[in-house]
Amino acid sequence: MTMTKNIGDTDRTIRLIAGLLLIFWSITAGNGMAFIGIYLLATVYFRTDPIYGFLGWNIRASSEDITDGGTQKMQVEQQPPVEEQSRARVEAAESTRRAGAVDGNL
Repeated sequence: MTMTKNIGDTDRTIRLIAGLLLIFWSITAGNGMAFIGIYLLATVYFRTDPIYGFLGWNIRASSEDITDGGTQKMQVEQQPPVEEQSRARVEAAESTRRAGAVDGNL
């Protein structure tokens, strides 16, 4: 399973700053916010967020999204629901099995 890059540069910058601040705050105040900070820094490093992946979001700018001013616009791409993907896999396996049975391979 490959991890799809699903966070953009602006999102990474915000996560980096927030993660470092949460870790610093956790060290100075003695609370448990360091875990959230570590999670944010991990998403910055790997350029992927498992929560975004679970929700089917892909928030990043691609090369064709660059506007004439040089700024990048964010886009959200919806992926098909997991149930739909699973159903497609089952149907493909069934059709392959049926084709093998017709050819006498099974």
